[in-house]
Amino acid sequence: MAKNYNKVSRSLWGDAKVTSFGPPPMHPTTLLLYLLTTEMQGHQPGLLRLGVGTIADAGGWDALEVEAAMRVLEASGIVRRSKRPPLLWLPNTTRHNAPESPRAAKGWGRYAGSMPECPLLHDAVTATKFSLTGSFARSYAEGWSEATGYQEHEHKQEQESKKPAPSKKPKPDSKESKRVAEVYAAYREYAPGSRLTLADPQRSAIASALKSFRGAEGGAEGREPVAICKGIMEWVFKAPGHPEYLRGDNDKGTKYTSVVSIFRATKCEARRVASREWLDSGATPYKEQQRGPGVPTTAPRYLKRTPGYWEE
Repeated sequence: MAKNYNKVSRSLWGDAKVTSFGPPPMHPTTLLLYLLTTEMQGHQPGLLRLGVGTIADAGGWDALEVEAAMRVLEASGIVRRSKRPPLLWLPNTTRHNAPESPRAAKGWGRYAGSMPECPLLHDAVTATKFSLTGSFARSYAEGWSEATGYQEHEHKQEQESKKPAPSKKPKPDSKESKRVAEVYAAYREYAPGSRLTLADPQRSAIASALKSFRGAEGGAEGREPVAICKGIMEWVFKAPGHPEYLRGDNDKGTKYTSVVSIFRATKCEARRVASREWLDSGATPYKEQQRGPGVPTTAPRYLKRTPGYWEE
């Protein structure tokens, strides 16, 4: 019996002979084929962290033509889209590209868990969980839980953090403890109703973030880890776009502004980049009024924008 499918290499669009022909005319079918076969596909088929601008640049098309084709695919239900953050989901792709093993399904879950939060991602993950069965479904859920870290247990941890149980006392002369305390003090300015003292989950989240940011922005214009953390909080609580979702502008009305959520390990690097880009665009940095005379009011534009990641 003949097979219903043929394998197509994701390197097709970058092949020297193919590119020598020039870009094909943009059409909804062209765009659909590109989304199904692009090398920018992630570990889970049909779930792509792409925006129209990135697609246009990669394929050599006009962005307005890509946008028009995308709207046709959206109207047909073939593609669902989130503009901020950029995310595309082709709902039927999983049905035709089932994971080959539970291990592969776990990789899918980890990949999905690394995506920026948005209602579309929630729909895609929920649909994928229901489409898989047995060990495949369990492995997918395990991968998702591993990637999202505290997310699935965040409510429980936040409730525990409000209990008056004593937390570990930092050493008075500990530099790390002072940095953690400084970050938490800045957080309480945005969330004055939060507890006065740090609970272990909060302390651990901040300490891990500070550690991960060491050397992240090297050079004379680079920020220290504490400043990076403050910049992320400034972005989460004040920036437009995706942070509005974190602040509760979502279908559930749920806020993701706890310390544990803000500094979740799998999201720290993306939020560092996004917050820096926001500051570079002219946003008021954290505590700008405390800057000394002659210090620039905006962060330098040294960080290259990652196309299509946080905006189109």
